[in-house]
Amino acid sequence: MTSSHNQAVEGVRFQSLEAFLASKGPQKQYFRVDPTRENLITGSRGTRLHIPPYALVSTTAQYAKGPVDIELVELFQPSEMILANRPSTSEDRLLEMGGQLAVFAYQQGKPLTLGRPLWVELPIWSQAHNPLAMQLFEHSKPTMRAFSAQTNSDWQPIKGVKVGLQRLNGVKYHVFSIDTLNWYHCSHFLPSKKRKVMVSVYPVGVRALDEQLAFLAFRNRNTVARMYWSGSHFSAFNIPAQSSAEVIVLGLKQGQLFLGRNRFRKAKQKTLNVHLRHCSQMDIIDALQDL
Repeated sequence: MTSSHNQAVEGVRFQSLEAFLASKGPQKQYFRVDPTRENLITGSRGTRLHIPPYALVSTTAQYAKGPVDIELVELFQPSEMILANRPSTSEDRLLEMGGQLAVFAYQQGKPLTLGRPLWVELPIWSQAHNPLAMQLFEHSKPTMRAFSAQTNSDWQPIKGVKVGLQRLNGVKYHVFSIDTLNWYHCSHFLPSKKRKVMVSVYPVGVRALDEQLAFLAFRNRNTVARMYWSGSHFSAFNIPAQSSAEVIVLGLKQGQLFLGRNRFRKAKQKTLNVHLRHCSQMDIIDALQDL
């Protein structure tokens, strides 16, 4: 390892893995609008929001008047899902993601709500396997007790909302409406008929980490699953036995970052050791971008 790499590794200390992920995750974009007029907002990744006049309402049920700030976040790739700590699972089922987005609105720092639905046009990811199968999911509290102690978020399908397809100026979009300001996930369930297994990952090489996270990133699928810590190892449930997945383990000890990486060539292998090493921020970014 070179001296310059050592300096990079020793450079920045983090209070938590959440702080590291927040510093490197997808950026929030802000747009100032007049809520009494119709507005079209286009994000840096191509997401389009159509906001009708008088759609934004204060917490006292008054139509917003005067400048309003719209917050938008866009996610399309496995690396972004991991950095945002928002994997593509709904309870115990895997989702193939077409895109995630967050939409919020503020006036003078105070959150607003929706009085009328917004129309969303989400660019179709170039490697999507089945755009016609997409459903809309929203961020919610987990309902599975086995997981609730380790995560405070999950994706729940929204009933009655149809995801359509549209081509505009040569670009294909998923199109749908939203009636609350929240995180949304445009995706579909992976086939559930094939045999499934529980897989386990054992981190080795570093003792007594202060924090650790583990993810499965599935090959040839835009799918990421969070793994769950059970005292000595990480586990993930209901994984298709024939699937191949990269394992990413992130660790933190005394403010320093650690990274481990390995691969399930087939999930039916069931167990895997992952060697952790002291690393720089860029080591993690490079590993995630290689997924």
